[in-house]
Amino acid sequence: MSKWGIRAVWLGYAVFLFIMTHARIPQPVASVTSSWDKPLHLGAYFVLATLTAAVCLKLKPYRLSHILIFPALALFGAFDEILQGPFGRHPDIRDWASDCLGIAIGLAAAQVIVWLLNHPDRLSKLPLFRTSEEKQTAGEASGFAQ
Repeated sequence: MSKWGIRAVWLGYAVFLFIMTHARIPQPVASVTSSWDKPLHLGAYFVLATLTAAVCLKLKPYRLSHILIFPALALFGAFDEILQGPFGRHPDIRDWASDCLGIAIGLAAAQVIVWLLNHPDRLSKLPLFRTSEEKQTAGEASGFAQ
Protein backbone atom coordinates (compact mmCIF):
# COMPACT_ATOMS: atom_id res chain seq x y z
CA MET A 1 0.00 0.00 0.00
CA SER A 2 1.28 3.46 -0.83
CA LYS A 3 2.15 6.06 1.78
CA TRP A 4 -0.93 8.06 0.76
CA GLY A 5 -3.11 4.97 1.08
CA ILE A 6 -1.90 4.38 4.63
CA ARG A 7 -2.53 8.03 5.45
CA ALA A 8 -6.09 7.80 4.10
CA VAL A 9 -6.76 4.66 6.19
CA TRP A 10 -5.29 6.36 9.28
CA LEU A 11 -7.36 9.51 8.83
CA GLY A 12 -10.51 7.54 8.10
CA TYR A 13 -10.00 5.39 11.20
CA ALA A 14 -9.34 8.41 13.44
CA VAL A 15 -12.52 10.12 12.21
CA PHE A 16 -14.52 6.88 12.55
CA LEU A 17 -13.19 6.38 16.10
CA PHE A 18 -14.07 9.94 17.09
CA ILE A 19 -17.60 9.67 15.65
CA MET A 20 -18.27 6.27 17.21
CA THR A 21 -17.16 7.41 20.66
CA HIS A 22 -19.63 10.28 20.51
CA ALA A 23 -22.61 8.40 19.11
CA ARG A 24 -25.33 7.40 21.54
CA ILE A 25 -25.28 3.68 22.27
CA PRO A 26 -28.71 1.98 22.24
CA GLN A 27 -29.54 0.36 25.59
CA PRO A 28 -29.51 -3.27 24.30
CA VAL A 29 -26.03 -2.74 22.82
CA ALA A 30 -24.79 -0.88 25.91
CA SER A 31 -25.85 -3.73 28.20
CA VAL A 32 -23.87 -6.23 26.11
CA THR A 33 -20.73 -4.11 25.64
CA SER A 34 -20.54 -2.57 29.13
CA SER A 35 -18.29 -5.33 30.49
CA TRP A 36 -16.04 -4.99 27.43
CA ASP A 37 -15.71 -1.22 27.61
CA LYS A 38 -12.08 -1.03 28.74
CA PRO A 39 -10.76 -3.75 26.37
CA LEU A 40 -12.63 -2.07 23.50
CA HIS A 41 -10.91 1.23 24.32
CA LEU A 42 -7.54 -0.51 24.52
CA GLY A 43 -8.07 -2.25 21.17
CA ALA A 44 -9.35 0.85 19.40
CA TYR A 45 -6.38 2.95 20.48
CA PHE A 46 -3.96 0.08 19.79
CA VAL A 47 -5.14 0.16 16.17
CA LEU A 48 -4.93 3.97 16.10
CA ALA A 49 -1.38 3.88 17.47
CA THR A 50 -0.16 1.25 15.02
CA LEU A 51 -1.73 3.14 12.10
CA THR A 52 -0.16 6.38 13.36
CA ALA A 53 3.18 4.62 13.62
CA ALA A 54 2.80 3.36 10.05
CA VAL A 55 2.22 6.95 8.91
CA CYS A 56 4.81 8.73 11.08
CA LEU A 57 7.63 6.38 11.92
CA LYS A 58 10.72 6.04 9.84
CA LEU A 59 12.87 2.94 9.78
CA LYS A 60 15.45 4.84 11.80
CA PRO A 61 14.73 4.25 15.50
CA TYR A 62 14.71 6.91 18.20
CA ARG A 63 13.71 9.86 16.08
CA LEU A 64 11.88 12.85 17.55
CA SER A 65 8.66 11.76 15.84
CA HIS A 66 8.64 8.62 18.00
CA ILE A 67 8.68 10.69 21.17
CA LEU A 68 5.85 12.99 20.07
CA ILE A 69 3.38 10.31 18.97
CA PHE A 70 2.40 9.08 22.44
CA PRO A 71 1.55 12.51 23.92
CA ALA A 72 -0.31 13.52 20.75
CA LEU A 73 -2.46 10.37 20.78
CA ALA A 74 -2.98 10.59 24.55
CA LEU A 75 -4.18 14.17 24.07
CA PHE A 76 -6.52 13.00 21.29
CA GLY A 77 -7.90 10.36 23.69
CA ALA A 78 -8.34 12.93 26.46
CA PHE A 79 -10.25 15.32 24.19
CA ASP A 80 -12.27 12.39 22.93
CA GLU A 81 -13.30 11.52 26.51
CA ILE A 82 -13.94 15.12 27.59
CA LEU A 83 -16.08 15.92 24.56
CA GLN A 84 -18.38 12.93 25.15
CA GLY A 85 -20.29 14.78 27.89
CA PRO A 86 -22.31 17.08 25.61
CA PHE A 87 -23.35 14.05 23.52
CA GLY A 88 -24.99 12.17 26.39
CA ARG A 89 -22.03 9.88 27.03
CA HIS A 90 -20.09 9.72 30.28
CA PRO A 91 -16.40 10.67 30.24
CA ASP A 92 -14.33 8.27 32.34
CA ILE A 93 -10.68 8.59 33.38
CA ARG A 94 -10.42 4.78 33.30
CA ASP A 95 -11.44 4.82 29.65
CA TRP A 96 -8.65 7.29 28.97
CA ALA A 97 -6.21 5.08 30.90
CA SER A 98 -7.24 2.16 28.68
CA ASP A 99 -6.73 4.39 25.65
CA CYS A 100 -3.21 5.24 26.84
CA LEU A 101 -2.39 1.58 27.51
CA GLY A 102 -3.54 0.70 23.98
CA ILE A 103 -1.39 3.51 22.59
CA ALA A 104 1.66 2.30 24.52
CA ILE A 105 1.22 -1.31 23.42
CA GLY A 106 0.57 -0.27 19.81
CA LEU A 107 3.67 1.93 19.68
CA ALA A 108 5.77 -0.79 21.34
CA ALA A 109 4.58 -3.30 18.74
CA ALA A 110 5.40 -0.83 15.97
CA GLN A 111 8.86 -0.25 17.43
CA VAL A 112 9.52 -4.01 17.52
CA ILE A 113 8.53 -4.21 13.85
CA VAL A 114 10.82 -1.27 13.02
CA TRP A 115 13.67 -2.95 14.91
CA LEU A 116 13.11 -6.24 13.08
CA LEU A 117 13.03 -4.43 9.73
CA ASN A 118 16.33 -2.73 10.62
CA HIS A 119 17.89 -6.07 11.67
CA PRO A 120 16.71 -8.70 9.17
CA ASP A 121 19.67 -10.92 10.08
CA ARG A 122 18.37 -11.17 13.65
CA LEU A 123 14.93 -12.26 12.47
CA SER A 124 16.32 -15.42 10.89
CA LYS A 125 17.97 -16.34 14.21
CA LEU A 126 14.68 -16.43 16.11
CA PRO A 127 13.46 -20.02 16.71
CA LEU A 128 10.07 -19.22 15.24
CA PHE A 129 11.59 -18.39 11.84
CA ARG A 130 14.13 -21.22 11.56
CA THR A 131 13.71 -23.96 9.01
CA SER A 132 13.62 -27.58 10.15
CA GLU A 133 17.15 -28.14 8.78
CA GLU A 134 18.47 -25.18 10.80
CA LYS A 135 16.77 -26.55 13.92
CA GLN A 136 18.35 -29.96 13.43
CA THR A 137 21.83 -28.53 12.94
CA ALA A 138 21.35 -26.39 16.04
CA GLY A 139 20.33 -29.49 17.99
CA GLU A 140 16.81 -28.33 18.74
CA ALA A 141 14.02 -30.85 19.24
CA SER A 142 11.65 -31.02 16.31
CA GLY A 143 9.04 -33.35 17.75
CA PHE A 144 7.49 -34.59 20.99
CA ALA A 145 10.13 -37.26 21.65
CA GLN A 146 13.63 -37.79 20.46
